[in-house]
Amino acid sequence: MRERKADGTSSRRIECYVRAALPASVGERQRERIERLRRLEADGGPAVTIHTWPKRVTLDGPAADALAPRRYRAFAAWAHEHDVSIGPFFETRTCQSFLAEEPRRELRTPSICLAASVDDALRWVAPHTDADRTCTVVDALDALAAGDPAAVPNGTAERAAVR
Repeated sequence: MRERKADGTSSRRIECYVRAALPASVGERQRERIERLRRLEADGGPAVTIHTWPKRVTLDGPAADALAPRRYRAFAAWAHEHDVSIGPFFETRTCQSFLAEEPRRELRTPSICLAASVDDALRWVAPHTDADRTCTVVDALDALAAGDPAAVPNGTAERAAVR
């Protein structure tokens, strides 16, 4: 994690989480968004870190401390604090295994997700939605290109149109 810079300015960071092994069309859109992030970083934007996460991960037991479950919990807490939802993009379900006595909770991750931090404080997550609008990864990239990485990007897509 980055600390405040020596000159007293804030440390800005974008974490990009991507799923590997996607269909060609989805993978191409994912690559385009990563390239755009890298261009923004090269043009003086926030530092970018790319993480790969699995399509599905168990939220219970030993796997609960893995990257995807930890980030999901942080993103869900941010969403709760800001009265938005990440639920449509991070699907959770309860699964029963023939081998295990207890059911387990499983998380399905989005193909791409961005999280912005300033001085190690999570500022926004994309995608997310509220009662009226959805903030997509493209909306977040547009907000980053416009300037302030700490501002929560406003969604442009009507929620009904995204479903």
